[in-house]
Amino acid sequence: MFTLTKSKINTYIQCPEKYRLQYLLRIRPLRTNTAIVEGQALHRLIEAGLLYDENAEDVLPAVSEEFWKSMPFEFCAYDDLSAYEAASTRCLLEAKAFLKMLGHLEVRATERDIEAPLVDPISGEACEDINLRGIIDLVDTIDGIDRIIDLKTVSRSPTMPVAHLSMELSIYGYLATYPNFLDRIEPVPVALVSLVRTKAPKVIWDESFRTVEDFEQVTRTCRQIAQAISLGHFWKNPGVQCAWCAYAGFCQYDRDRVVRDFGLERWEFYQSIKAQVETTLTPGFSPLATAA
Repeated sequence: MFTLTKSKINTYIQCPEKYRLQYLLRIRPLRTNTAIVEGQALHRLIEAGLLYDENAEDVLPAVSEEFWKSMPFEFCAYDDLSAYEAASTRCLLEAKAFLKMLGHLEVRATERDIEAPLVDPISGEACEDINLRGIIDLVDTIDGIDRIIDLKTVSRSPTMPVAHLSMELSIYGYLATYPNFLDRIEPVPVALVSLVRTKAPKVIWDESFRTVEDFEQVTRTCRQIAQAISLGHFWKNPGVQCAWCAYAGFCQYDRDRVVRDFGLERWEFYQSIKAQVETTLTPGFSPLATAA
């Protein structure tokens, strides 16, 4: 059984070579990027604060302590211990500020982990051997209707609304609605909440909805990606995303950077299999264009 997650889907769409390195070769950095660590910390704190609501002030310090114990300094990419400790303090203060801005929400669930088979929501045709899995940050209710919320920690305010384009929200809507797609008359409300980590923290709501047509697009995209992966179609997709990609050192053949971030063993392993797994594609060819 092949399981696709929103992270796998987004990674493959962004760069198939990154997908190969991360998910097929299972190459992982020695230490977790600081932005990822702090994003996870804020997610944990915000979700706990909303869930416990009036008791949040008492709960948050314990939640923060538990999180940072699970992410010890040795496994995080901070320059020194003082920077690591400062991040812990900063995240707790920011979480409290964000919670005040969010106010009270009728939270029904946090970190809701759902897995379901991939099925065309209109025809009912199942995509054999493919499952879809997602972890929904928050589910709250508005006028008795469940709303799916995806939290994003960002360093600057979004320049335009993107909730209507979000693949994550489409996947979460599919999972939350399965298997009763056609029984829903009303669209599924969704929201992308940006936690903007500027000097003066901001919370920006971006609301949209999902319908059965969006879920059909999810199944089509997942089917195409799964087929491309099964056929071994992996190529480098250079662009602005390379500036923050942890795997850029491999593509740039930067030995020192790879050894620093992944270790000598990973560099030697990559070199040993590179010639065997590199795929040469005709310029302009996209396997997704030919996938069924």
